[in-house]
Amino acid sequence: ESEWEFAARGGSKVDSAGFDRKIPYPQEQLAEYEWYAGPQSSHNKVKKIGLLKPNVLGLHDMLGNVAEMTASL
Repeated sequence: ESEWEFAARGGSKVDSAGFDRKIPYPQEQLAEYEWYAGPQSSHNKVKKIGLLKPNVLGLHDMLGNVAEMTASL
């Protein structure tokens, strides 16, 4: 899990203050990086990988999408 968190938050390209936040980018930019449930985003449907912006390491879809939909199962 620690390796995934490191990659999801942008690895060593993010300063330590960035690791204190719940998500590695500003809340108002959430829809640019992450699919989430609801009418403003995925409409509770799985989306193709790579349609949104990558994180600073170039990795797509590290948060949200299927992970969010299955987290409570």
